[in-house]
Amino acid sequence: MKTFALLITFVCITTSARAGIEAGPFTNAANGHVYYLLTSDTWMNSEAEAVALGGHLVTINDAAENQWVVDTFARYGGVVRPLWIGLTDRDSEGNFHWVSGEPFTFSNWNLASGEPNNSGGSGYEEDFTYIIQDNPGNPTVFPTFWNDVPNDGFGVIPPIYGVVELNSPVVPVPVPVVRKGHLCWQTVPGITYQAQWKPAKSRGKWHRFGPAVIGTGSEVCVRDTPRPRDQFIYRVQVLE
Repeated sequence: MKTFALLITFVCITTSARAGIEAGPFTNAANGHVYYLLTSDTWMNSEAEAVALGGHLVTINDAAENQWVVDTFARYGGVVRPLWIGLTDRDSEGNFHWVSGEPFTFSNWNLASGEPNNSGGSGYEEDFTYIIQDNPGNPTVFPTFWNDVPNDGFGVIPPIYGVVELNSPVVPVPVPVVRKGHLCWQTVPGITYQAQWKPAKSRGKWHRFGPAVIGTGSEVCVRDTPRPRDQFIYRVQVLE
């Protein structure tokens, strides 16, 4: 771990069993996965919160995803944020793996600074990975490179924020609205939807109308045969 600033700031983090949610969810249109930004905390507490949300700290599979994470979170809310990712060698020094269990096929270490180097010393083994924050005072450090640090981020200024990734998109139940003979609802990218209707007083089956629609992240509308609103009810079904 290299020191890049002359001004040393001591940051006291009160740790708990889990971190909290700072912002989200955010959907990456390239893969349909859902992400959250966590409050600053240790790597382990951040991973515990990620698991509670149904995922893990982010697994980065290529340069495009790495850039998306940086663009989305590294300056979220106008705050410079180093970002925890789900890469660790805590089980075997030097053998990094994704905590999600996905194959480790892409890396973006700050090789010019000799990272990863586990240089924290006894009691501060650098077993956890973060994306380096923007550092205008040192132009050789770019805010997309990775570095290994201890669980509490010792030596990093400012504190580190976890990024959570959920491989399965969180699909909210659509709430459709009727507009001039069309049924409209908000979609999640990559999810398939089917509009349906049935008589308001019927306990019978739902009837499909219009084509199945693949979500794009924006609102979609499907045209229906005009029906009296007080006699028919609608729903949108999420298809497997």
